[in-house]
Amino acid sequence: MIHPGKSPWRLRTACVVGRVKDVPARAQGTLHPFLGFLLHRSLVAKIGLPDASFFILSDDTEYCLRARASGAQIVIAGNSRIDHPKTERYVAHLPFMRLTYLRLPPWKRYYHTRNKLIIARRYYGFRLLTQTIPGLLVRLIAAVCYEPNKLKQIWAFIAGMVDGLAGRAGRRHEKWGINP
Repeated sequence: MIHPGKSPWRLRTACVVGRVKDVPARAQGTLHPFLGFLLHRSLVAKIGLPDASFFILSDDTEYCLRARASGAQIVIAGNSRIDHPKTERYVAHLPFMRLTYLRLPPWKRYYHTRNKLIIARRYYGFRLLTQTIPGLLVRLIAAVCYEPNKLKQIWAFIAGMVDGLAGRAGRRHEKWGINP
């Protein structure tokens, strides 16, 4: 839930949990997926609707960043539940790193890469170069090592990089020949 001003609740310190039973009843967060997402109409009046040009993936991240920049608080209601199909995860064992990733088909890899770059361009400044691009390269290495359709994954990544660095948004995977 995004609250447009000060929260009426006393909030716990933000934390990362691995099990549902460990999620606090109420906690302040930094980002929240659009699954089960509630917001106050005054926030929409203030910052507008989510950016439809993201098409899919990371639109929730951009909206949370915009909301926080406007002074809104993001509150996680831990006692709420939503039923949503789970995306397959895998653990990538890379040199000096063990990372958990979602398995993405190439067309989603395009949007993941592109939208992360667009967000970094808008909100992160120099961290685009020091964190976002290196993180995406590590993500590509994991995809090539652990996911099927390796050449398609690489093509989707390159297309996402080109469009993301150029700031081109909208539904564009088909323009690159990347089909579901």
